[in-house]
Parts: sequence; C-alpha cells; structure tokens
Amino acid sequence: MRRIFDHPYRVCRWTLAGDLIEEVAACTHFSVAEAAWSTAQQLWPGDPITLQHGIRIMRQGVGRCETKS
Repeated sequence: MRRIFDHPYRVCRWTLAGDLIEEVAACTHFSVAEAAWSTAQQLWPGDPITLQHGIRIMRQGVGRCETKS
C-alpha cells in the first residue's frame, strides 16, 4: 500500500539496540530534512538519529546536547 504523501527523505529516531522508535520527519527536500536531522539530535541526546533517502543512510549520529555559552 502506498502512502498518500511520498516524501523521499525521512528522519528516524532509534533505540541503542537498533529498533525504530519513531519517524520524526518526512521531507521532499534534502535541506529541510537535514535541518530536521540536526534539530532531532539536539532534542533527543543519546538516541541514534538517521537521515535516510529510501534505504540509503545519508547522515547518522547520536543525539547530542548543546550548551550555549
């Protein structure tokens, strides 16, 4: 079954064991998806976050907490 909206980029949040917690964002444009990925890393420190195009992983990293000085 096909989704109503077919967005090629998605940002996902994972457990440390590799299980999907949630799809945080689905976007048509890479620059918007990259911004969502960067924001997700700040929102969920310690959780693995991926930016995917289909099954290809474009960006991945563990969320980090940024402090402003």
